[in-house]
Amino acid sequence: MRTVIVAMAVSLAAIVVGAAETETLNPQQQQGKALFDATCVYCHNARGFATERLRTRLPEDRSVLTERTDLDPAYIRTIVRNGLASMPAYTPTDLNEEEIRAIAAYLTRKKT
Repeated sequence: MRTVIVAMAVSLAAIVVGAAETETLNPQQQQGKALFDATCVYCHNARGFATERLRTRLPEDRSVLTERTDLDPAYIRTIVRNGLASMPAYTPTDLNEEEIRAIAAYLTRKKT
């Protein structure tokens, strides 16, 4: 059931994504964006709880994950698997390794 829901969320997010942005993302990054939007964006949007918490200890330009340019894929995986502060740990049944790699590819893409 979870796989069906994730697949539906990924498909829906891909439809909603603007064509201009989609064209600049490779397929793995597109999957990562869809997964981020389905799983992470609730807390990590520009005014989300996690973003607000990050603002208390990081400069504004580093608190929004999708705007950062210094994130490391291994660090992203570690935080997703183990959690950090109020962020829960995600088990392999929540997000598998391929899905985490896709999210990391999206978050570490070169921003223009």
